[in-house]
Amino acid sequence: MNLATITVTPTNTTSYTVTGYSGGCTGTATVSVTVNPLPTVIASANPSSICYNEVTTLTASGANNYSWSHSLGTGSSVTVAPTTNTTYTVTGTNIYNCSNTASVSIVVNPIPTVNITASSTTLCQGDETILTATGAESYSWSHGLGTNNIITVSPSSTTTYTVVGTNTAGCSATASIAITVNPNADATINPIDPLCDNQGQITLTAHTSGGLWSGTGITNQVLGTFSPAIAGTGTHTITYMISGMCGDTATTEISIYDSPDATAYATDETCIDANDGIAWVEVTGGTPPYAYLWSTYHTLDSIANLAPGEYYVTATDFHNCSDKDTVLIKPGTEDCYITHIYVPNIFSPNDKGNPENEHLRVYGKGIKTIDFILFDRWGNEVFHSTDINMGWDGTYKGEPALTGDYTYVIKVDYLNGNNETLKGHIYLLR
Repeated sequence: MNLATITVTPTNTTSYTVTGYSGGCTGTATVSVTVNPLPTVIASANPSSICYNEVTTLTASGANNYSWSHSLGTGSSVTVAPTTNTTYTVTGTNIYNCSNTASVSIVVNPIPTVNITASSTTLCQGDETILTATGAESYSWSHGLGTNNIITVSPSSTTTYTVVGTNTAGCSATASIAITVNPNADATINPIDPLCDNQGQITLTAHTSGGLWSGTGITNQVLGTFSPAIAGTGTHTITYMISGMCGDTATTEISIYDSPDATAYATDETCIDANDGIAWVEVTGGTPPYAYLWSTYHTLDSIANLAPGEYYVTATDFHNCSDKDTVLIKPGTEDCYITHIYVPNIFSPNDKGNPENEHLRVYGKGIKTIDFILFDRWGNEVFHSTDINMGWDGTYKGEPALTGDYTYVIKVDYLNGNNETLKGHIYLLR
């Protein structure tokens, strides 16, 4: 080659000789070109296949210095988190400043979109729901519930279930679902003892509040107010219903007994300071036998020797139903120790100007009972009375009695306990 300058590309160390000619003369020279080896750069990844949002480590070897693409720096190892399939290149330089490159590709696998659906997300205690997982190839449930994509659960309280779903690339994602468990209502009605029909209203209760009451005698559905008087005697069915998803219904029977009706009576004090009033009670209805309790703590149906005043009595029957009444004993107005009786000896039923003379009457004080009989001159009984306030009007068998003499017999019991029989005559004047 007859050039002064040539370009060579030796593959290994080579000596080159050049001969020069000038004026018929020649000369030679030799030059040696040293060829340094290129580095054998190797790029690897661990792992080379990752899931979205995962990282992998790239490692370069075979050189002394490295420079990575994608501005990853100059280390022999770098960590990357590609979001798509990516090829990374590294340039390696050896001690001779000779460089070589190597590449490594990273496969980025998608993460599965895992979902959970439930046949019902709100349950009552004891109910079941079906959970279904979708979006992956295999599944693993929390709470040790296995690997099926469809499972049945019956939580006792509100619970969150989680499933891990994995696709064919081995990438996983999780999903969760909360199942709300509401407590079951308990409508059990608290026991109710038999009631009396004259009792006041009561309030019914149950294990769980918030329901509505119904049945004969219920006067307030919300409060559960029950009136024995409105319900009446007999056995009544009461219903308590708690509405809603986890509601409940219960019934009970309430027995209502007929109550006794007590009526108190009394006789007043006969005399001043006699303290001989009498009180007694008569009872109807209810269920015998009856028990009695007076305000004096006596327990018979009648009490005696009572001072003036108010007394009450309670009558209780076999079913413990009761009624109460009050009676007043009035004070005596007469002095029992003063006794007197007087019968007029003449009267004129025609004396319209003198009312007191129109009837023949017995007058007196301290009289308890009287028996007044009047006879005519032939022994016929023309008048008979046991009422001191009732007098003879001078008639016999509906006709005016004859003018003349009449005989009376009077038997008297006095308030002080004494008694006597009086006989005498009166004259009827017309």
